[in-house]
Amino acid sequence: LIDAASHAMAEYMTGLIASKRLEPGDSLLDRLISARDGSDHLSEEELVSLAVLLLIAGHETTTNFLGNAALALLQHPAELDRLRSNPEDVPAALDELLRFDSPVSTTTFRYTTEAV
Repeated sequence: LIDAASHAMAEYMTGLIASKRLEPGDSLLDRLISARDGSDHLSEEELVSLAVLLLIAGHETTTNFLGNAALALLQHPAELDRLRSNPEDVPAALDELLRFDSPVSTTTFRYTTEAV
């Protein structure tokens, strides 16, 4: 089932790339196509693979983040009330929610270079 879905996604992206070649725009995918077609840095297979990866990675992390953030705020109603009262704090809260419960379970290790 997963293999079939992967092939279907690759076929979809191949068709989308072909249609964007006919009517280019200014999206990230258009720029990747331009880089591939202009100086041939990516093979066609690499272009399709990268486009699928970006789509899935962006969708999965956003979906997981929204769920994690909603759950965290529901589990901490005082913080939810504080955000409702101070909507200007939402950007900082989003950064903190990303740190509090990351949508990605594995990442690279990062270490501070000084005490924080």
